[in-house]
Amino acid sequence: MKRTVSLVLCALITLSLSSCFFRKPTLEEYMKQSKGLYELIAQTGDEDDMEMEFTARGDDLVLTVRLKDKVNNVEAVSEAMSKATQDQRDVYLDMLHEVQKQVPSAESMIVEFYDASGVLLVYEQFK
Repeated sequence: MKRTVSLVLCALITLSLSSCFFRKPTLEEYMKQSKGLYELIAQTGDEDDMEMEFTARGDDLVLTVRLKDKVNNVEAVSEAMSKATQDQRDVYLDMLHEVQKQVPSAESMIVEFYDASGVLLVYEQFK
């Protein structure tokens, strides 16, 4: 009897441990694990006039770009940045697809641009 109980307990422990190892991470867990990589990507994109940051928002990978200057002509800048963001659509989708290899639940890539005062200039979501 003790031997049977021991074998059952060993089997249960093995199953529970194996489910931990084979479970796919959430996007937030993945971003924490890959923080250094995404910080490096953001730093390569940082210029004197903007800062970039990657975060997880639910099942969405979010790239937030903050301009360091306030924008005077919001409409014109928003239009130009929206066009530039759409022109980079394939890059954002490639990034999303790479993330989805590790996190199948990742649904989309969101790109947001803000000016220095926090005004949202561009919001694009790629699926």
